[in-house]
Amino acid sequence: MRVRVHAYTSEDLDKVKRAVENVVGVLDKEPAIRYLEGYFGDRITAMEYEMRDGDRPMEILRKLLSHLSISNIGVEERSKNTGVIHVRVDKQAACMGEIRLGEVDAIKLEFSYEGDVGELMG
Repeated sequence: MRVRVHAYTSEDLDKVKRAVENVVGVLDKEPAIRYLEGYFGDRITAMEYEMRDGDRPMEILRKLLSHLSISNIGVEERSKNTGVIHVRVDKQAACMGEIRLGEVDAIKLEFSYEGDVGELMG
């Protein structure tokens, strides 16, 4: 599982990290951080977490599916039995402890899978 989120200059990095943890639970690793430049020259902090812990990514995916409609989940099939499931969660709502669909300023989650995607999300 990979989680990506952008923090803008007006945002507190600790609050953005808490928003991510509200979605996926407490993380034991710090994110990889890159700095980007926005359209107006502002600094954007791009944070990326990666998790490969056994069953935990699947537990997180099931939690998300219980809050979001399956029609809002993107599936990218790479071959017959592998691919990536994409989920975008509203970052501001996550700051408040809510999980809902987000398109703009979202926490982006990617779940790599092997096997039948229908069984995974069923």
